[in-house]
Amino acid sequence: MKKKISIYILLLLTTIGSIQAQDYFSFYNLGDYIAQSTNVSPVYLPKNGFTFGTPANVGTYLDAGFQVNDLLVPSENDEFNKYDFNNLLTNIEPENTLTQDINASVFMLAFRTKKGSITVFANTRVTTSFEYSDDFISFLANGIESFNMNTDKISTTAFNEIGIGLTRTFFNDKLAIGFRAKYLNGISHASTSKDAAFKMDVNTSNSEYTVSASNATLNTAGIANNIELFESDEEIDIQETIFTGNTGFGFDIGATYSFSKKFSIEVAVNDIGSITWEENVVNYNIEDLDNAVFDGVNLDTETGSLENALLDRFAEVVPMNETTESFETELFMKSYASIKYQITDKNAFNLVAFNNHAYGNFEPRYSLGYNRTLKKTTFGILASTGQEDGEINYGVNFAVNLGPLQFYAATDSLYDVINSIEEATGANGRLGLNFVFGYKKKVKEVEGFDAPDATPSEDEAENNTAE
Repeated sequence: MKKKISIYILLLLTTIGSIQAQDYFSFYNLGDYIAQSTNVSPVYLPKNGFTFGTPANVGTYLDAGFQVNDLLVPSENDEFNKYDFNNLLTNIEPENTLTQDINASVFMLAFRTKKGSITVFANTRVTTSFEYSDDFISFLANGIESFNMNTDKISTTAFNEIGIGLTRTFFNDKLAIGFRAKYLNGISHASTSKDAAFKMDVNTSNSEYTVSASNATLNTAGIANNIELFESDEEIDIQETIFTGNTGFGFDIGATYSFSKKFSIEVAVNDIGSITWEENVVNYNIEDLDNAVFDGVNLDTETGSLENALLDRFAEVVPMNETTESFETELFMKSYASIKYQITDKNAFNLVAFNNHAYGNFEPRYSLGYNRTLKKTTFGILASTGQEDGEINYGVNFAVNLGPLQFYAATDSLYDVINSIEEATGANGRLGLNFVFGYKKKVKEVEGFDAPDATPSEDEAENNTAE
């Protein structure tokens, strides 16, 4: 029990967070050229007849909110291998954000239809996001002292999604509507309850600890069970670990409308849905407290281990328990809105706004991008803003077809890619390999519709498929 109490306190103090943007502007601007762009916009009017997506399609987003050399400082041999939380404390704001997102494609099939497309897909996703205070970094640097973590939260989730997507055009191809339905299977999860708060005041003159807490619950699923599996000598059943009884449903929806061959708009709302966690659930709870006082133990009467005595006394003042109640979590809904200006068939500008709606947030980020399209490739650049530090980020993207092989890559953080790792604040990128067939060499211009996205004639489609 004492070991579990220690683990719980560590979890409560170190797993804090909230959800921030995972925008992928450069990836979004690749649009219809690659099938995996449906992960950010369900509207897909493919350039080729059929796409087979290999498992070599991965996207990652990491934003630490600080540079690596703020935390990892040179040691005596001038190598960056020494952690210095006091140095980090001097370089961060009172409130900071750390965000991580991984999307790995298991498989994807995409088919062009006469009026749109059909996609079938499976992805494994992991999201971990933190909103951490300078009080938390001070705790890591200096140990237990007065701190207030009332604004600190956590949400980390690993899950699988399997689904089907449909895109259909209307009104002479001026309007396109996309929809993706997704079955969700939760692998693991940890999150503090809504409005969770924990505060400790330390009186250095008499070493009294005054503790206040409300809604201080850490809900987990799959984590304690997976730790036990990896610590034991028993053979691990991968199927039972990855596919669980934690299930849910989600969907994405989007639409594009072309006012003319030059101007079009698009909106997309992704990850509407939830997962119900019922398997391998452990809830770690601290009872609501209002200025409870922990004043240590009486050494004159203590006969056993001092460590055990301190934990026993702390548990009396700060009552904790574990339960196994199921709970439900919502996906972190995201939205895109964009205006596209097609200067010519080969050149286009895209103004994009992105927002993450987790916890009711409305803090949009913006980007302005340019893409040039040639016979078998597209490539582009962009600038984005709205980051917490107020700086402008620069990104690049490209997709190229080499026979049936398609390769693409995109990043919003070019600065972090080309600079030394010590100066990086994170990483943002998507890359992958596909097999594509029936790529359109020519397009039929439809009056009032963006020419590069128009559907080819039946003769052209047959010729392209044959190639």
